[in-house]
Amino acid sequence: LVIPLTPVLATGALMSNIVTPIVAAVQDALLKIEPLQRRFESVLGARASLEEQFARSISEKYNTPLLVSLDSYSKLVAATKDTPLEGKATQDLFEGLSAATKALGMDAESTKLTFYAVTQMASKGVLSMEELRQQLGEKFPPAMKLFADAAGMSIPDFN
Repeated sequence: LVIPLTPVLATGALMSNIVTPIVAAVQDALLKIEPLQRRFESVLGARASLEEQFARSISEKYNTPLLVSLDSYSKLVAATKDTPLEGKATQDLFEGLSAATKALGMDAESTKLTFYAVTQMASKGVLSMEELRQQLGEKFPPAMKLFADAAGMSIPDFN
């Protein structure tokens, strides 16, 4: 039995053209996730795996980009560490923002910028109403309610 090599080689080349970009995309994603995992570990220690899983579950629940969710949540957790918002309040804030950005139809970049603004405010340790209104008000209308809810307050009390 003689099999011509040209079709076999052509099939191999075709498969390589299909598989190579997929492998490259997986490698790229892994390279982006690894530093995020290290951030979780450095900030949270033994809780890192649980908190990362929480971020993944919220990403899946609200269909937000995984890398945006992991990056945003890891930074938010770092910013709220050792503050009254640490723990459950941070989780509630993250989930509320994720749900709201999804409901508002915000794209990945707008979602990332919203989380960036929230993280910047949280990292200062003091939240000013002016800053909350200016940084998020125009971009993210339900910000006041989400912050009040996360703090366990009504909007008038939060103001």
